[in-house]
Amino acid sequence: MDGSEIAQFVPLILMAIIFGAFGWPIIKRKGLSSGYLVLCFIPLINGFALIWAASKTDKSVLDRLDKIEGKTGAS
Repeated sequence: MDGSEIAQFVPLILMAIIFGAFGWPIIKRKGLSSGYLVLCFIPLINGFALIWAASKTDKSVLDRLDKIEGKTGAS
């Protein structure tokens, strides 16, 4: 092994780290469990997982909506 086999994975590892760095705050803000962050590290799935997580409603919005519905007594 001359290191070229390991060097092939460097771009893959870097992309996984970048997707994880972008995914962590999004997943945290959306109120999703940290297990969804694992999807950001899987190649070819990470882009779709990041788009899916970004399309979810923020936890703060859901909490405010629950609070409003509780005040008005709406069902």
